[in-house]
Amino acid sequence: MRVFSIFIALCFSLGLSAQSRPVALDDLEIKKDPNGVTVYYLDGQAFSGKTYDFYEQENIALEHHLEQGLLTLKEGFRDGQKIEHVEFKDGILDGVYLKYFGNGQKYVEHRYQSGRMHGLQYGWEKDGTVRFVAEYKNGLEMMRMDYPPPGGFKPMIKN
Repeated sequence: MRVFSIFIALCFSLGLSAQSRPVALDDLEIKKDPNGVTVYYLDGQAFSGKTYDFYEQENIALEHHLEQGLLTLKEGFRDGQKIEHVEFKDGILDGVYLKYFGNGQKYVEHRYQSGRMHGLQYGWEKDGTVRFVAEYKNGLEMMRMDYPPPGGFKPMIKN
């Protein structure tokens, strides 16, 4: 009985609770609010905290940060190296969306506002050279510049 009492006291002193146990995103109940935004619940309460998922076959770990049931941040890691960073506001994609190559070099950097691409967007090759630059306004592409492949473009006009 004394060992059990010490264990309970230790749990409370460390601040351990049911909410602090590792939780996977699949453990949460999903509901849509009146605006169609996904809200996550655990044991009937809007979940606040992190979820942890691991996909052994690809060696990918995902962390989802939630506040009051709404996504605020998603981060992905492969072999401990960050491969994805996605920001949300009120559960909707809003902010920076980054993906990385396995060598740590950025693959794409997109910006979102209220779930739509907005602002400058960038893409890179694995060696760090720019692949494209685009500008979006409320989800519509306003401008795009794709950079030539190695060796350049073949001329269309012959002398």
